[in-house]
Amino acid sequence: MGKAARRKASQSQSRTVSEESEAHVRLSDSATVRHPWLAAALFLLTAILFWKTTSFAFIPYDDNTYIYKNDVVMKGLTGEGFAWAFEGAHAANWHPLTWLSHMLDVSLFGMDAGAHHRTGVLLHALAAALLFWTLARMTGSAWRSAMVAALFAIHPLHVESVAWVAERKDTLSGVFWIATMLAWLRYVRQPSAARYALTALLFILGLMSKQMLVTLPFVLLLLDFWPLKRRINVADKIPLFAIAIIASIVTYLSQRSSAVSSIDAVPLATRIANAILSYGRYLAKTFWPVDLAVLYPFDMDLSNAAVAGVLLLIIAITAMVWWRRRTEPFLLVGWLWFLGTLVPVIGIIQIGAQSHADRYTYLPLIGIFIAIVWGIGSTQIPREGLITIAVIVLVVLALITNRQLEHWRDGIALFTHTVAVTKNNGVAEGALGVALHDAGRDDEAIPHLQEAVRLEPNETGAWAELGNLLAGKGDVPNAIAAWKHAIDLDPHQADVENNLGVAYANTGRVNEARAAFARALQIDPTFTPARDNLARLK
Repeated sequence: MGKAARRKASQSQSRTVSEESEAHVRLSDSATVRHPWLAAALFLLTAILFWKTTSFAFIPYDDNTYIYKNDVVMKGLTGEGFAWAFEGAHAANWHPLTWLSHMLDVSLFGMDAGAHHRTGVLLHALAAALLFWTLARMTGSAWRSAMVAALFAIHPLHVESVAWVAERKDTLSGVFWIATMLAWLRYVRQPSAARYALTALLFILGLMSKQMLVTLPFVLLLLDFWPLKRRINVADKIPLFAIAIIASIVTYLSQRSSAVSSIDAVPLATRIANAILSYGRYLAKTFWPVDLAVLYPFDMDLSNAAVAGVLLLIIAITAMVWWRRRTEPFLLVGWLWFLGTLVPVIGIIQIGAQSHADRYTYLPLIGIFIAIVWGIGSTQIPREGLITIAVIVLVVLALITNRQLEHWRDGIALFTHTVAVTKNNGVAEGALGVALHDAGRDDEAIPHLQEAVRLEPNETGAWAELGNLLAGKGDVPNAIAAWKHAIDLDPHQADVENNLGVAYANTGRVNEARAAFARALQIDPTFTPARDNLARLK
């Protein structure tokens, strides 16, 4: 080879990162410009698949707390509600934008459950279309991006996030997550203070919808590696990491008093073991999405062999994708996206009674989908074969999702299914009892509430509801026993004290009734029923 030829080859091999990025940007732009109809098709098909939820009812599990029994939200979007949304944590979370979105729905549609569901469907469809648009602009591959977005749109694990009105936080924050990625791409291509400010603003709005988004700066680092193919730059993300740290502190303080389990309740070793198992469960349900439930109870007796097996699997996959990082960087990015974005909810800091939750996969599964789609796309499978595989997978997932949606039609359907596919689920038994009671089916509700308190003897709400139903059936002695048990667990329940007082009064135990009404007023001096009942005794 002559000197000129060697010099030309050397110059070609030493292209700068910026030159590669510019070429990559031109390719990405042309891909999205040529296929805007893909974004529209994804939006439409996603909306069609989930549209049946617009005929569904609210669920008597968190929907009551977030919407139809929330006095502030039920007033719609007001100045009082705006201040309330920002002033502190409610329902163990600080997500003011989510609260405001529920209030806006009430202002626009009243308490029409179908309309509230429709908002969630449209947000999910928007997230799917936006995901396609963002990935296509980043990678230059419209069809692979469309496949990732389609998997995100229709996967059964995402039914919970869309069909549960109280999980509006997932779909709303998902839109802001993807919009932040798109804004970051624009900043990377042409840095400016305005573009960085837009990225930070969208990130903050996402955190104000759901604070699980704290891992987004980490994902932006992964995107530096692939598909942006630029030098991994921590410095330009420091402000975003600072925002994430502040949000993490706010989240912990918000949930510490009511949702975070103590070390005594769930030992750290058990949390770590459950976290490892949860990664395995999420992977398994990604490829075999059956027996999905709204609540998977926490199991304190975990199999050491299962934990070790999942840990070895995680290590093996991590080693494999690291080994192939130069030739197939999308494998490493997708895998680390999945592992990293689950960290806030993987259970080291235990939130709530669940061992894991389908809704937690809403954004993490994007990483798995990227690894799968780009991994298969880089094989020697003919184009016709790839199309056949894609169609079969999407049709099967759509059918499973359509079936899973039916379980979310109302509280009875949801918790009947949950009780059927899980074991020793006291919370689900209690929720099913409440749903049956709301439907006027008290005879069916009582056994489920009795099972709930057997499995979860410290579940205050189940004891109180059981007392209400027993009293309604005329079993006053057992109703009194249930209410007293609820009060022993939580002595700050004015309504339960009032119910206890009424039961005492009706059985001639006037002094005990007077004391119960007095305790109710001591708990809540504004509790009118107790004041009126006490006055009648005098």
